[in-house]
Amino acid sequence: MAIGLKIKPFTLEVESDNLGYEFGVKVNIPEKKRVKLEKFNCFIVNSSVDSLKFRLNSYNYSEMDSSLNLLTENIIGIDTMMSGVFEIDISNERLYVKGDILVTLEMIDFFGEGKVTFSTGTISGGTYFREGKEAEWEKFPIIGLAFNVGAKVSRLQK
Repeated sequence: MAIGLKIKPFTLEVESDNLGYEFGVKVNIPEKKRVKLEKFNCFIVNSSVDSLKFRLNSYNYSEMDSSLNLLTENIIGIDTMMSGVFEIDISNERLYVKGDILVTLEMIDFFGEGKVTFSTGTISGGTYFREGKEAEWEKFPIIGLAFNVGAKVSRLQK
């Protein structure tokens, strides 16, 4: 496991000195379906920082090593809440995908010292993480972040 990321039962902690860390989950999308990604949300259990800033990223799961972000624009989220559901609307991105993807958050900035705790679950496919864009992806099996992506099946199946 990467130093600084602490996976405990049902939570993942990210400390304020972990800028550049990226972590996320595999989202299973049938290869035969073309879907449009609409929104991303996660649950923050607790935050002891004033606010945090992160970039939402999405990668083709079969080409994870390429680090080619499927999102054409930077989608930056700033969270000031201490706990609760955090949602990012990505419907304007017009991102259509087929096949499995990796959806991640990249920590850009923390305002204040402390940590942020994200909710996890035990029936997901695990959590993927890396210490920066140049680092190799690692996987913490069994426990996965409670990240969710809202999507619609496209009428145009290309």
